Amino acid sequence: MRDATLPDLHLQLPHDERAAVDQAISTLAALSGPEALQALCEIAAARKLSAAIRVLAIENLGGRRDPRATAALEA
Repeated sequence: MRDATLPDLHLQLPHDERAAVDQAISTLAALSGPEALQALCEIAAARKLSAAIRVLAIENLGGRRDPRATAALEA
């Protein structure tokens, strides 16, 4: 997956089935670039997404231990 597709990936999450959402978040978690981190932060902070989807993103952000994710986790 190219980094250029990351912004589009997280925008599609509300329309995907649960398995596809899980896979998308797992894919983002496996990527190390700032775009992946930003996408996970946006998913974690997106009130329009279900709690289950947001929790997956939050769990992955917590595993990164990246200080830039703090704002998303505090939101």
